[in-house]
Amino acid sequence: MFEATFIHSTIFKQLIDALKDMVTDVNIECTTSGIRAQAMDPSHASLACLKITTEAFETYRCDRNVVLGLNIANLSKILKSLEAGDVLSISYGKSENTVDFCITSKRMDKVANFEIILININPESLAIPDEQADAEVTVPSSKFGQLCKDLATFGDTVQVTASKSSINFSSEGSLGTAKITLRQAVDVDESDAGNVTIDCREEVDESYSLKFLSSFTKATPLAKNVTLNLFRGAPVCVEFKLNDGEWGQLKFYLAPKARENEEQQKG
Repeated sequence: MFEATFIHSTIFKQLIDALKDMVTDVNIECTTSGIRAQAMDPSHASLACLKITTEAFETYRCDRNVVLGLNIANLSKILKSLEAGDVLSISYGKSENTVDFCITSKRMDKVANFEIILININPESLAIPDEQADAEVTVPSSKFGQLCKDLATFGDTVQVTASKSSINFSSEGSLGTAKITLRQAVDVDESDAGNVTIDCREEVDESYSLKFLSSFTKATPLAKNVTLNLFRGAPVCVEFKLNDGEWGQLKFYLAPKARENEEQQKG
């Protein structure tokens, strides 16, 4: 038997909304330690990894590990009516082929039950090495969202250059060139969520698809800050921490663009 009721139900809705344009179907794994999921976009250029800890739930029961195969678009439609203050519960066990979602209104005057038929999805679980990033940059989520929006006006590729003093984002196209530089503020309260922080061990200079980075910003409502874990010659990890990490995190991985392909496009 699996039963779980969220402390803040809108978090799950925001998670699904952040994924719906990137992935079609997903296997949601329910374990004794919480919920996790992995899914790749159809082109296999990006990977989403979700972890929700048991601390995110008012009640949580998982007698055995179960895998729930769900269509993200359909799930998003069901959760569309969910409002702040409503109670969301998920249960599985009544039938092997279905999972139940129950939404109770804040005023307790409406209860909506949805029984969803599960689908079979080929697992795409990947082992992700837990390595220290060459550069770790934390930016207010809203600032990162605006940054991606501004850069996308100029081109479909962003060059990211990180050093100990700053991180530069640049994009170019027929309109011209855009360059945005973020620096760590001086003499500010480190606990201020609006700060930009940079921890650079090795300089990084890589290029990424703005289409994917922009789609990741749909997770902005989930966290005040977003952390960019940058690696030389390896995928960037864009991380949104739920309730400062206490409730888990949503991570997106995006491979850098091959330099030779980029030069050919410019030529």
